[in-house]
Amino acid sequence: MGLAKKLILVWASLSLLAACHKDLGPQSVSGNQVVPDSNAVIIVNEGNFQWGNASLGQYNPDLDLYEDGLFRETNAEALGDVIQEAHKIGDRYYLVMNGSNELIICDSEWEVQKRVAGQSAPYRLYFWQGKICLSDYYQSKLWFLDLEGKLLSEKPISGAPQSLLTWRGNLILAHQRKLESLKDENSSSQIIWTSDADISAVLNFNNELFIAAADGQLWRWSHPDSSLVLVDSLTIESGSLVDAEDAFYSYDGDSIYRHSAGRQYKAQPLSAVTCENYYGLDYHQKSQCLYLFDAQQYIAPHRVRRISAANGQILNDFEAGALPNGLVKVWD
Repeated sequence: MGLAKKLILVWASLSLLAACHKDLGPQSVSGNQVVPDSNAVIIVNEGNFQWGNASLGQYNPDLDLYEDGLFRETNAEALGDVIQEAHKIGDRYYLVMNGSNELIICDSEWEVQKRVAGQSAPYRLYFWQGKICLSDYYQSKLWFLDLEGKLLSEKPISGAPQSLLTWRGNLILAHQRKLESLKDENSSSQIIWTSDADISAVLNFNNELFIAAADGQLWRWSHPDSSLVLVDSLTIESGSLVDAEDAFYSYDGDSIYRHSAGRQYKAQPLSAVTCENYYGLDYHQKSQCLYLFDAQQYIAPHRVRRISAANGQILNDFEAGALPNGLVKVWD
């Protein structure tokens, strides 16, 4: 879901539920550190715009226990306003704070090492060619930083991308109806594909590009010099193409689907599961489980379901913090 749509829905909820502000306030519960490479996961809770209640929670499926306030417990302060993404590069965490307009760099224990001021509203982060690439929700530029957060350069692009990924060595910027490609930090970007319909999601899987459009078409692009091939017809939720090693997964609001090479990547129903207000789909490699995030009525608590990627069984159904929207992206 795009940020603009989220903001409209959040403000609509606030207008209708003005008497329930206490439900939207910051949530902080002390918890133990997540054990690396365990089944436990860190959940990124976006938070409500201008409420300053973004948070990092942790869920241990072995204990069926969710605890919020991971950042607050370490730093004795709130995380800030609207965390867009969280990434782990090496032994440090990089937190993209959209509403607070900063990039927060933490050590492996979540202690803040540095705060890097943004340009207006930091949006997407990608680790590429040894550098951090950072976009902004309002500006048609891409910023390149080193791992200390020092600005190396900035590059004009053709708009604010909805997502960033790589394909055949190039950085791909997925916009509302086009794909833009960048060979390296010093080269000029090029538009490599345009769409008549809005782009819902883009995924690089097995060095092929899969593009889901809002008109219900899923396309496969094997090489920049080849033509796109129609894979299947289904209308998926925004951003819900998820890589899971031997297959990828999608979600259409009613069911999760598995896409594998053996079936020519056609959608194979995995689990029938609905969301009141879909907020994200992610995959945890260690436990080989999918996490489906539901904002429900945008009033805490929110719902998360942990689902087996092998057979679609719902393993856990629990409540999380302020608008959970994904897991931490770990870079090898």
